[in-house]
Amino acid sequence: MAAVRSLHGIIVEALPDVDVMIPYQMPTYRVGEYRLYVGAWKNWVALHGWEQGAEAGFATRHPDMVTGKGTIQLKPATASMVTDDELHELVVVALEGGAVRRGRSGRRWPHLRCAR
Repeated sequence: MAAVRSLHGIIVEALPDVDVMIPYQMPTYRVGEYRLYVGAWKNWVALHGWEQGAEAGFATRHPDMVTGKGTIQLKPATASMVTDDELHELVVVALEGGAVRRGRSGRRWPHLRCAR
């Protein structure tokens, strides 16, 4: 999916030292103890994993894209309203302190709410 490749490029450009993993067939970006999860669906992309309020004002500017706690859906009808700079800022904030951290057990996952 072109949107995932584009998002991947933005994340890697913003944070060149980011680790990329694919657990449970879901691309996951990690910086230290912080994670950002990308759910790729047929026609859209969902970003999961930051603490509520730690999305660089994205939710305020694009409230229709926020569907759950720590979830943003980038669908074709609305994704064109989001600039690369906004996504860049969003991933930097999320992966440098606003994303969900895994606990010591390694089992803390973000609240995932994905419509298929």
